[in-house]
Amino acid sequence: MQNKKSTKAKIQNTDKLFFVNEKYSSLSQFCDINGAPDTILFRHANASIQRQSFMTLAQGTWLVDEVINYYMSLLNDLHSYIIDLTYPGRRPYALKSFFLTLLCSDGRYNIDRVVNWTLPEYDITAYSHIVCPLNINNVHWALIYADFEKVTIYFLDSLRCTDATHYMLCFRQYLIDIHIGTYGVENIPQWKLEYVHNCAQQQNSYDCGIFACMFAYCIMTGHSIPDAFPNSSSRRLTIAQSIQQGRVFPLFNS
Repeated sequence: MQNKKSTKAKIQNTDKLFFVNEKYSSLSQFCDINGAPDTILFRHANASIQRQSFMTLAQGTWLVDEVINYYMSLLNDLHSYIIDLTYPGRRPYALKSFFLTLLCSDGRYNIDRVVNWTLPEYDITAYSHIVCPLNINNVHWALIYADFEKVTIYFLDSLRCTDATHYMLCFRQYLIDIHIGTYGVENIPQWKLEYVHNCAQQQNSYDCGIFACMFAYCIMTGHSIPDAFPNSSSRRLTIAQSIQQGRVFPLFNS
């Protein structure tokens, strides 16, 4: 993997960075937790979430795709109502977790499986970043994102336990194929690949999905990626609050 100083992801180290949700202490404050598991509690754009999925936001539980994808949908909406987050001529965009699962399935590159996936802006140069949550065999969450200014694909892993080369190479080839399909074979971006080794690390076996959401939040809001992420239980409740109210609440004080 190339690891040049000029392509480094922004990492921030501060003890006063994190917002602590003191208003809520339980998921029961957001909905009736005792109803039918498959009842759809919330809908947003093209995402929905069932009660059983929402309950994976409880402390000590591994997040499921429905929660991750719903939160990505909320993050995408940020740039439609918060002017300060608008990049000059560009915007970030978060894909659903199924995108990389399909693109990289069976150990090979499968662009045919995502041919019907479309970005809101057909011109890929309209984006500053593309964020991809990665579900690794239903046992671990990580995050891959493309930074178009730095022409670098980054991998963020809160356990530093995954060889993501296959996923990163597939995503790079996808970006190249989209470029060729739009502009032809001239000026193809030379995408670099980089593991981010000094990102925040989880201290248990179940918080990887929360860390993936936090990493996505950082990229979508322009925050530096922290090297620590304390009090994940408070962050779970803030994500639950965002889902219930249909807009993203801050994970950070700054």
